Amino acid sequence: MKFIGISKEYSSPGEGLRTALGVGLLLALAFISILGADAMFSNPRATAESTSLEASASGDGTDTSAVILPPTDPIPTDAIPTVGATDPSGSEPTDATAPSFTETSESATYYATGEINVRSGPGTDYDIVDTLEWGDKIDVVAATDNDWKKIGESRYVTSDFITKIIPEKPMSGTFYAKGELNVRSGPGTDFSITKELTKGSAIEVVAITANDWYRTVKDTYVLASLCDDEKPLTPTPKPTSKPTPTKKPTPTPKPIP
Repeated sequence: MKFIGISKEYSSPGEGLRTALGVGLLLALAFISILGADAMFSNPRATAESTSLEASASGDGTDTSAVILPPTDPIPTDAIPTVGATDPSGSEPTDATAPSFTETSESATYYATGEINVRSGPGTDYDIVDTLEWGDKIDVVAATDNDWKKIGESRYVTSDFITKIIPEKPMSGTFYAKGELNVRSGPGTDFSITKELTKGSAIEVVAITANDWYRTVKDTYVLASLCDDEKPLTPTPKPTSKPTPTKKPTPTPKPIP
């Protein structure tokens, strides 16, 4: 190998040794420099982190480097619940169960105060299974805690349109007893008799009840079927014929003696 600027002739053996050592040192430094540059370019991230750490350690000793958070794993899509999704097992969600109610035994008679729907359960979200008219008699067997009455198997009516008092409709007119007629204190034969009317007696009516009784102006009641809106005719009595007087026989005169 030929080196520029180095003479092949040496003044002494010691000078040649020093020169050889210097050349070897230069070669070693050059080789180390080449290895360092290769490591720097092959791992720039490590170099950057090293530079950042050196910068944070400089100055007044305060760490000014940014906090480096570890990368987070992405959430798997099958772990995110979908709104409105159903349980794959097929069971219904617990919050979609039907509302519960409590029934208490009751035995009473009510009447419909108007047209009313009979439903399959105690609520307006149940199906309509029948319809009742004004004045219909209703036999209640149980009451629910949400103000509905049970009137049969899967038959319910709301308490808002029924009453224990027999409903009545206002009306006015004069009616007449068809025959002997009892006047009662209420619209039914289980009420007490307050008076008795004879055939043809006039009755002033102000209302009719759902069970077909007339309420009078005196707040008494008579059965409608025993009344008529026309006064019955009073039969004219036949005149009695006078007996024909019988003629007295003329007495035969006695002969004069």
